[in-house]
Amino acid sequence: MKNLCKSILIIGIFLSFISCDKITSDMKVDIYLIKSFETKQNSSEIIENSVILEVSPIIEYSDILNYNSKDHIFTISSEVADALLNIYSSLKNQFAVVIDSEIVYTGYFVSHSSSHIIDWTVITANFFGGDEIIIGFDYNEIIVDLGYPSNLEDWKTPDKRNDRRLINIFKRDGKLNE
Repeated sequence: MKNLCKSILIIGIFLSFISCDKITSDMKVDIYLIKSFETKQNSSEIIENSVILEVSPIIEYSDILNYNSKDHIFTISSEVADALLNIYSSLKNQFAVVIDSEIVYTGYFVSHSSSHIIDWTVITANFFGGDEIIIGFDYNEIIVDLGYPSNLEDWKTPDKRNDRRLINIFKRDGKLNE
């Protein structure tokens, strides 16, 4: 009886790990603006369980045309790029990458010419203001970096940009560029 209980427990734990990464045919990735949140003291790190999302995504899955997992670049529809240009005005625009109501990671929209220092995930794009253009990137590409300025060695920002669930969904729908 004792061995049976142990076996059931082990099987249950195993199945729970498998189901955490299970991707169904209706799952999608959306990007939401964050309505409210808290940060860790002396950091830009957004405390995930404090996040309240806006009601509707700012970038719906159908408007994500491609994700480049090597360079961490979302290619989005021109219509959404235009809409982002209209809402982007300051560092006050935080985002969450979400799979079916579950937050995968959070961050900040930031101009590539910003003077702010951010020790958390950021999205930059050519249309976020400033006079300089990021050479080699199109108007409808948004770049996800680990902090701004990017890749400062002292920061310990967790890298969730290629979360296995995201990659599996993009791969499932032919939106992944590896």
